[in-house]
Amino acid sequence: MKANLPYTREPEILKFWEEINLYQELRNSRKGEEKFVLHDGPHYANGNIHIELL
Repeated sequence: MKANLPYTREPEILKFWEEINLYQELRNSRKGEEKFVLHDGPHYANGNIHIELL
């Protein structure tokens, strides 16, 4: 990565998220709401199907 973000910015961002307790805030904001599942698309959406995808 040109900007080297995983080694420069990411630790700073993770620390900030921990300081503001972001994960728990997100969990609390959904409390009592209906749960949902996000199904991600296939591995190779634009390629031919192969045995790994079956």
